[in-house]
Amino acid sequence: LILVQSFSYIPRALRSNSVLLLLFPTKSIKDKKVIFEELSGIFDSYSQFEAVMEDVATRDYGFLYADTTSQKDPDLRIGFTEPINLADYSINGRNKHQSVESKIELLQAEKET
Repeated sequence: LILVQSFSYIPRALRSNSVLLLLFPTKSIKDKKVIFEELSGIFDSYSQFEAVMEDVATRDYGFLYADTTSQKDPDLRIGFTEPINLADYSINGRNKHQSVESKIELLQAEKET
């Protein structure tokens, strides 16, 4: 069990060998990018990852549960109980999770990566 306030403080060797993550929302762009890089095989794009994390942030005490034992079929949840269907967070499916302003911000962030 490793608890840190900044994901990027964890040495890369430990991050790449971790298969169960509980990720709380962060405003740090650096941490978001590091987390996305570690989970990039799971999410189709940075925008999709951001959409999921924004949804997580709207929940009381929300966190992303990610069991990455299987990269092909990871177990993603909001909290421990609500399964995440990544298709709901695709470019066309994001509307129910985001405002227009946040979509624009995400698209700009994706262009920067």
